[in-house]
Amino acid sequence: MAEEDKVYRIVRGVGGNYWVHGEDLEEIQVQAPGIFRKDNNKPYVGDLVTCEETSDDLIPLRMTKILPRKNLLPRPPIVNIDRLWLVIPLLDPDPDLWVLDKMLVLAHYSAIPLRLIFTKEDLASDEHLDLAELYKRIGYDVSLSRPGKEDLLKLLRQELSGHLSCLAGPSGAGKSTLLNSLMGQEIMETQEISDKLGRGKHTTRHVELFPFEGGYLADTPGFSSLDLGQAGVEEEDLVRAYPEIWARQNDCRFLSCKHLTEPSCAVKADPTIDSGRLARYQEFRRQLENYRSYAKNPRR
Repeated sequence: MAEEDKVYRIVRGVGGNYWVHGEDLEEIQVQAPGIFRKDNNKPYVGDLVTCEETSDDLIPLRMTKILPRKNLLPRPPIVNIDRLWLVIPLLDPDPDLWVLDKMLVLAHYSAIPLRLIFTKEDLASDEHLDLAELYKRIGYDVSLSRPGKEDLLKLLRQELSGHLSCLAGPSGAGKSTLLNSLMGQEIMETQEISDKLGRGKHTTRHVELFPFEGGYLADTPGFSSLDLGQAGVEEEDLVRAYPEIWARQNDCRFLSCKHLTEPSCAVKADPTIDSGRLARYQEFRRQLENYRSYAKNPRR
């Protein structure tokens, strides 16, 4: 491969500036020509790119091509993810189950293997732990986390070795604390929960990849603003992302049942399907239908 075609990975992007790693993991700042923005092909952290050398000692590389991506998580964007960990607090702050289920839908849509990590196990009551049990019963890989839980850290290090893995979840969930424990050093700043707001302050301010066991580990600034429609999710994608609903999909009276207001709906009649999960599915379905309707008739 010619020198100008050497492949690098974007590990950091701040304010239109990008840094890449080559095979030696040296961090190098790279120029991103305006043609990428003009073509609506903005570089993202996780991208594999080809670069050519420049005569600029401060920014010695110029990006020439963005290689095809296998997936994308939006807001904040990160691409080419091999594994996703969703880090959710059991309490303090209370878990946002709407954001959790949206992230599960996006992970399923993007075909990203994931693990749910519920933090603050040491502070949780049996009622809090019921939430983790619910998602485990549905079929997700679930882990409980508390400070100093070495068996969990060992499992996660083995699971993430050689992959580009992403930690995602709401502010205050404990992502940065978990990242620091995994890396064995203070990589990311951590911060106390805001008592006034009852939720976490953003301690991660940008997406960044950290070399880890032959791969990379990413921390993100949380995914508080997600739109399934804008991400490309269709109604059938949504149903498939709810395993307990998909399993009863063909038991309804009508094959076209949306599990909203239709009569003789096997999903709504099934007492084993959690009512909160069903309510979130129904609201997401309505949002997708409204999004499609507006996209077809934006001036209505």
